[in-house]
Amino acid sequence: MSGETIVIVGGLSLFVVAGLAGGGFKSVTSQSVLFALSSIGLVAAAASLAVHHAEQGQTLVSSGFLVLLVAEVILWAGGRPGDPGYGVAFGGGVLFYIPALLLAAVPPVYPWVVRALGLSAAAMWTAGAAKYLTGAEFSDTGPLAISSYVVMSAFFIGVAWVTLSNGL
Repeated sequence: MSGETIVIVGGLSLFVVAGLAGGGFKSVTSQSVLFALSSIGLVAAAASLAVHHAEQGQTLVSSGFLVLLVAEVILWAGGRPGDPGYGVAFGGGVLFYIPALLLAAVPPVYPWVVRALGLSAAAMWTAGAAKYLTGAEFSDTGPLAISSYVVMSAFFIGVAWVTLSNGL
């Protein structure tokens, strides 16, 4: 297994496991640590996926993972979850999940089921972004955000599976 595979699969796994585990804690400190680990995993994996797909000539998919990296960094611009500015950063960050997921999932690089999960997550984040942009309540702990993260996590599990299967 190459170092690239370890970073991609490990980063995506950390995103899914730490992110979903963080949602189970009431303590803002515990959540923040787990969500930070989740974000770090996603940023590392997204950077590696962007380079990999660029090397393969898959520039749209590569661009999607670069946008995803930026979106994840924006989430932390307002501080940690629960801080006063976090809601704005959360809404602004997940807004960019939409083009990231579309760019990564539309080109026929991944199997159709993985692509369908990416497109479904983009559609769900679109509903959240619409709430955010119109001033309606859109919380990082609400049912729409949680279900969007679950579907996006399923997409990343598929990406990790493809990465392992292809032996990058």
